[in-house]
Amino acid sequence: MIYFLALFALVFYTSIPLILIVIHKTLPWWRGLGTKSYPIFILSFFISFVILFSAVLSYQDSILSWRLYEGSWAWLGLFPLLGGILLGIITVRTLSLKVLFGLPEIDSAHYSTDLITKGIYRTIRHPRYLEFILEVLGIAILSGLVWNFILFIYMVPAVWCLSVVEERELVQRFGQSYIEYRKRVGRFFPKF
Repeated sequence: MIYFLALFALVFYTSIPLILIVIHKTLPWWRGLGTKSYPIFILSFFISFVILFSAVLSYQDSILSWRLYEGSWAWLGLFPLLGGILLGIITVRTLSLKVLFGLPEIDSAHYSTDLITKGIYRTIRHPRYLEFILEVLGIAILSGLVWNFILFIYMVPAVWCLSVVEERELVQRFGQSYIEYRKRVGRFFPKF
């Protein structure tokens, strides 16, 4: 079960930051398509998952043989994994479906939204991205696999870059209110 989760993480999490960075950097083009852009989103994620799944499946034995350790203390990885899952649940419960699906970014004329500063967003600006980092870290610790630790090392700067790109778009959309929000609230961790 742990190895399935470890292989799944390599497929699932690797493409998320890259695809979302491309989407945010080319947002005017996507806005021109409106909600017709969703089949392209789905297709791009599907293609990346198929490519990564094929690579992971082809090298599965090699991936699984590169372990840093074996031991019962690997279960400590449950803490960040469950923390990430809990953070994800809290975040999803704070957001509306239209925000989760990115409708305000794509078609703001029909799906406008106010800046979200309630719930978990009172304390951190990017809980979804912190969720991904915690989940990847938890899976790496649980599995002890070198490739999952490499994924974690990749995810930290990739998610940070994604948050920077997204924040530029949020400043354009919300202006001074987002700038003030950014001063008060930490990117991934609460400000004290």
